Amino acid sequence: MEYDSHLLTEGLLTAVCSATGKPAPKITWLDDKDLNESPEIHHFQNANGTVKVANRLTFSANHFHALTCLLDHPQGRKMKVLYLEKGREGRLHLYGEVQQVVGST
Repeated sequence: MEYDSHLLTEGLLTAVCSATGKPAPKITWLDDKDLNESPEIHHFQNANGTVKVANRLTFSANHFHALTCLLDHPQGRKMKVLYLEKGREGRLHLYGEVQQVVGST
């Protein structure tokens, strides 16, 4: 499970959660409020039969405090949480929590 996040423009953020597996993993975004934005989902077929799924979400920085990437796969479920906080200068800072095994399916 790979995870990346960064500021796009003032007030907008993007987060990308990706994973590779066979069968293709299912990636879902969960947040601490109602998430109205639709993610971009891309599938990349690898020569060895695995599929890389990249799920990219762009959203307003004012929208949330915490965002979770949830990965569902027959080998188990994992999640990673992204937190947003305002620094002393009023600048936004993103930081992620170490991914956790939630349980097996």
